[in-house]
Amino acid sequence: MWKKEHIIDVFFREMQRIKRFLTSKDLFIFLFFLVMSTGLWGLHAMRKTYETMIQIPITYENFPPGYIQTRELPQKLRVTVSDRGNVLLNYRTARRFSPVFFNIEEPLRKEMEISTQAIESAIRKQLNASTQIIKINPDALHFTFVRLQKKTLPVKLDQHIELAQQYTLSDTIGISPYSVQVYAPENILDTMQFAYTESLILNGLTDTVQKKVKLKETKDISYSPAAVNVTVKAEPYTEKTVEVPVVVTNVPQDLILRIFPSVVNVTFQLGVSLYDKVNSSSFILTVDYRATLNEDNQKKIPVEIKKQPEKIFNVRINPRKVDYLIEEKD
Repeated sequence: MWKKEHIIDVFFREMQRIKRFLTSKDLFIFLFFLVMSTGLWGLHAMRKTYETMIQIPITYENFPPGYIQTRELPQKLRVTVSDRGNVLLNYRTARRFSPVFFNIEEPLRKEMEISTQAIESAIRKQLNASTQIIKINPDALHFTFVRLQKKTLPVKLDQHIELAQQYTLSDTIGISPYSVQVYAPENILDTMQFAYTESLILNGLTDTVQKKVKLKETKDISYSPAAVNVTVKAEPYTEKTVEVPVVVTNVPQDLILRIFPSVVNVTFQLGVSLYDKVNSSSFILTVDYRATLNEDNQKKIPVEIKKQPEKIFNVRINPRKVDYLIEEKD
């Protein structure tokens, strides 16, 4: 049996031999011929003829007006081609193919089948002269046309608007035009009540913003116009308090309902542009005699708002309930 020292000595001698080979000219000569032979093999292989599949984008044009195509159409054609390896390698790695345009030129029928051979010449223009087209998949395109109906619908804005702190909308959101023409198959059009827009997202709004917003794209539906103009007006808001007299209602003819106080404070918030336009006459406040018939009223009845301006918010009445006294008429 070998001794441990002998095994270690053999190991180190072999390591020295490998090191001398790696640092000798023999290694470089070996690598040179390896690279040369690989390159020559590759050049030889590239001269051979092969087949491969390439994808050509397709765009459809000239659909008949007043109709919509309801079938799912391919967005790319799968074309099997034959040529030298270097040409096919270029197709697969470097070449970008432009879309070919497919025109609907035949007389309109509800169901149509058109061979893709009709656009083979357009495909050939993007290929080398040496390239042969073996097959185009699919070999035919199938179309189903449905006549469109027309309907006028109001526009519904899909909006997500966040105002900056201490700001409010100074006016209703403007949409122009307010209604649009909608074109769709009759069975779809009958279910529609609105023409919905794409989402309008505004954050931290402090001023007037005008945007052109597209109507939401939906399969088999088109719009005229395809977009609307949206105006959103923002302004700072403030607080205001006015004194408003309270009107007594539903009092029997032989009674008098006296309330204390007969005038209450109404506090509310509003845009600064409305500050001088809103006053006590903008409100109608009432108390109802019938509320006195409630055993739980504790000699107080609530003040109700019967009328107030549309563009104010956070409305508070003080006092919310008033004392009352019922008297008989003489």
